[in-house]
Amino acid sequence: MKKFIIKSSFFAILLVTPLLFFYLQNAPFIAAYQITNSYSFNEKLKWLTPPKKMEIIAIGSSMSLNNLSSSSIISGFKTEKYINLSSWGLKIKDLELLAPLFAKLYNPTIVICASNIMDFKHPAIQYDIKEIENHILDGGNVYTQLFKKYYYNHTNKNKLNYLNNNIYTSLRFDNYGGVPFDKLNFKVEKFRWGLTHSIEQVDEQNYDALMRLSKFLKKQNILFLVAQTPIRTHLQTHKYKTDINTHIQRVRKIVEQNGGIVVNLANIDLPDQYFADSTHLNDVGATYFTNLLITKYKERFKSSGSL
Repeated sequence: MKKFIIKSSFFAILLVTPLLFFYLQNAPFIAAYQITNSYSFNEKLKWLTPPKKMEIIAIGSSMSLNNLSSSSIISGFKTEKYINLSSWGLKIKDLELLAPLFAKLYNPTIVICASNIMDFKHPAIQYDIKEIENHILDGGNVYTQLFKKYYYNHTNKNKLNYLNNNIYTSLRFDNYGGVPFDKLNFKVEKFRWGLTHSIEQVDEQNYDALMRLSKFLKKQNILFLVAQTPIRTHLQTHKYKTDINTHIQRVRKIVEQNGGIVVNLANIDLPDQYFADSTHLNDVGATYFTNLLITKYKERFKSSGSL
């Protein structure tokens, strides 16, 4: 029995040592605590510092994560109290559930969401709101789970995604939580360059979720600023324009009847060199888009006599 225990311990050490050595070598890149089934959202939660008052928060999918320029928001709104809480793949239904938590933790006066039809597809991220809140406030002990394959695989991914902003999977957050794509060296994928989305892909429950989200923000006296993002000019077919106009009309009716503002920048004519693919902008495109969004927002307030 003693020999068996010694042999078992020896083999256990042989198995564990390489993994421990791997994590020690890659400590800055250890994957975030797996609190949801979204790698990107987990990493955003890991990046967050203890919450404090923010005047502006951005929520949404990669449309907000990559297409909103942090520097433009800081300069345009003249505030440093801004944070981008967006993540790949979040749908409007997700935002309805997450917004009350973010509003409680960050107490914003403005919520910005850059959005496209893709954000109205069926939600796929799974999570528990209370667990997310506890994680933001207290963190998670990832070290108790390091033997899961998830952590090994995503630690390897982080070695690339943390350091580069010339790839779609970049998680190189700026100081405010955005991920600007590098214009000069971005590795454009051909199939994504021509990728489009149609209104047939919309899940109707997201419009209902948008209504509840808009009502919640109005009740909290938080301004909801929604921006429709553009696609490449060559992809703006008659079908696309019809779809997007139908979609925007519904979004505008929902948001603006609850005191929010919708800025439709879907059909603006941007040069291809502003895009990383059909819908994601690079840092130059994001700066142009965000500056235009802020200009349109201020024009709306001036016309109403509120600014």
